Amino acid sequence: MQKLLILFVLICSGTAFAQSSPLLEATDLNEMLSNQEVNLIDVRSEQDYIEGHIPGAINFPRSEYACSNCQTKGLMLQMDTLEAKFSAIGVRGELPTVIYDDRGAVNASRLWWILSNYGIDNAFILNGGVRSWDSIPASRTTEITDLPPSE
Repeated sequence: MQKLLILFVLICSGTAFAQSSPLLEATDLNEMLSNQEVNLIDVRSEQDYIEGHIPGAINFPRSEYACSNCQTKGLMLQMDTLEAKFSAIGVRGELPTVIYDDRGAVNASRLWWILSNYGIDNAFILNGGVRSWDSIPASRTTEITDLPPSE
């Protein structure tokens, strides 16, 4: 699993989508989704995800990336644990990652911060979250994204 993270960092440093800010506008995300593969992570609750999400998004609520067995509640997961969870849901290290929520980026920025702490610099936060997606001529879906595990 550590190889996956190292590969993720190496590949992401040379990706075609380069941006200085971690914030990504909905129109830019829409363009990205039309032109390339993206890890799209919805960090809202499972119920909110089921009711409608951006097409292609996988659900990964905050409870999945908060350390539940740490002495201090809410600490970030160890890198190997996060890698295993990402692998299980199909996150691929060679792709850019876009994270969104519906809480003013509170949860999205938390996951972005964790990734950043582990040296992953090709992760972005959807500016305005799912509401910004709703503001452009794009639709949500209720179709569950089920990706095969990644290596």
